[in-house]
Amino acid sequence: KTLKAMAKNYSPHKLPPLLAELCNYWDKHPAFFCGSFEIDADQLDSLKAWFKGNEAGWSKIKIFGADGIHSLYGVWLYDGCKSDKAPIIYLGGEGEGTTILASTWEEFLSILAANQEWEPFDKKFFDATDNNEAENAAFADWLKAAHGITRAKNPLAIMKKAKSEHPDFGKWLKEVIRN
Repeated sequence: KTLKAMAKNYSPHKLPPLLAELCNYWDKHPAFFCGSFEIDADQLDSLKAWFKGNEAGWSKIKIFGADGIHSLYGVWLYDGCKSDKAPIIYLGGEGEGTTILASTWEEFLSILAANQEWEPFDKKFFDATDNNEAENAAFADWLKAAHGITRAKNPLAIMKKAKSEHPDFGKWLKEVIRN
């Protein structure tokens, strides 16, 4: 069910294989496995609202998740970038902390497996293990067994690397928000 909705959301772009796997995992285990992060393919209206209807902004983003403060998780499809190679971004629900989180799906999933959430107000990752230790452990075990992806030891380093690999995101975002 989630995979079909996500594929529709990503059309005409190809759904990244690890996102497809994550959708299938979510359907079998629809519980928070990293803080309040959840897979959600039905966020187009929220995305449009985030960009205040500016198509130059929302048309370059494909959303795959959301969290408890209405932040959106997606990929940035800048010119020439294919969906499976697009950086993973965070659009802050409170208008703060918007950033690139990871350059690859493997990196992003390793952050989720580490049970680390991005804190937009303090600009850092924090431990999200309050109520989901068992769910996160099951997710991390599945990720390692199915894909060889292990928990990130330093999510902030992953984010800093991703930001350096995609330095134009902030400039692009300011431009589309201003227009």
